[in-house]
Amino acid sequence: MLKLTAQQSATLSIVDEHNFVAGAREDLVRAHPNLENDPKLLERLLKAYRCAKRLGMQRDETLVAFLSLEAEAPEFYRRANVARWLAKPVGTPDERFESLLLSLREQPRFS
Repeated sequence: MLKLTAQQSATLSIVDEHNFVAGAREDLVRAHPNLENDPKLLERLLKAYRCAKRLGMQRDETLVAFLSLEAEAPEFYRRANVARWLAKPVGTPDERFESLLLSLREQPRFS
């Protein structure tokens, strides 16, 4: 079995993170070509991904949805009402975000 040093493991994690986010970015641009013109999109998505992971989100589907919302509403997760919702001590972080998405769908427009 291959054993990695802590530094090698950290480097692999960074590469995996970047590949995941870059793949999500490609999918978002394919679905919404206007996003191609955003020179900071990848950087914003990486920040959002790191935030989602810090919040404890694990499922790829949830992470992709988090990134999709970031593409539409930059730094949405920093808004006080959203941050409070995501910090609630109920359910898993993935479940809290999914319930946030459900509540947003019920509103006429995200603000």
